[in-house]
Amino acid sequence: MDRVLAPRAILLAYVSGLAILPMVFAWIFIHAIRGGSIVEQRVLSLVVGYNALLVVSCLTTAVVVSLLILTLMRFARVLLVSLDAAGVFRVVATWTGYGTAAGVVTAAMLPVLNQLLPLSTSPDPETDLTATISPQLLIDIPAAGAVAGYGIGLTVSVVVLCRRAENLIIRWLLAPAIFVMVLVVLGANGIDPRGLFAVVSRSIAASTSGKVPECNATNDQFEERIADTPWVLQLMETCSPPFLVEGGMFVAGTGVAVMLLALVLMVFDFRRGIKELSEQSDLSEAR
Repeated sequence: MDRVLAPRAILLAYVSGLAILPMVFAWIFIHAIRGGSIVEQRVLSLVVGYNALLVVSCLTTAVVVSLLILTLMRFARVLLVSLDAAGVFRVVATWTGYGTAAGVVTAAMLPVLNQLLPLSTSPDPETDLTATISPQLLIDIPAAGAVAGYGIGLTVSVVVLCRRAENLIIRWLLAPAIFVMVLVVLGANGIDPRGLFAVVSRSIAASTSGKVPECNATNDQFEERIADTPWVLQLMETCSPPFLVEGGMFVAGTGVAVMLLALVLMVFDFRRGIKELSEQSDLSEAR
């Protein structure tokens, strides 16, 4: 276990993960759209895009509110630890950069993977999706990677917000616990992906003049209005299972991930402290 948790092993695993992830993402992208129709690609892009937008919106709000609460606790002298607010921005910027870089590498590998795993083997030019590989991917995929990295950076930044504290519980668990409580309160008041989409849904209904699309629309009818985003969204909302992350699942999943990360870092910190005390004790005995 000591060998597995050694800094060198952790660094090697980290670097290996960074090297492998872009290839995995590119492979997933190829298989996600391989053989799919234009309609399926459009629906997939809307599902992923709206979930990503609303999730990071909720995360950003929760982080800002958590930082405000801790700042008020600091001014009220309830919390005597200085907050590492600058560290929060550094962590978010770092992870956003990681996501962007991973997106660039993924986009750069897609033409090669398309050669090895063709997007379409159909001889019909109308169903040939090789045109999906275009320079626009160098903008779209890095942007998606930046959003993913931004979301990860937000959750990590909360954990390190109080890392200047001497008490391990305050250092690693206070800010994450407040963050999770804020998420729960926001979710209870409808500020979650589905709750936020309700406002968008009302705008969609207004923009389509209240006309609900036909659920039995043919593929050709769908393709005729594929560029009409409000119409497509209303069709998805009316005729498909819920396509947005459920509020309880979002709060529970995010809370577990943040608290688990905090506990792991606290255990590492505790082990490091025990090791330093042991080394100091051995040095004293040697003297």
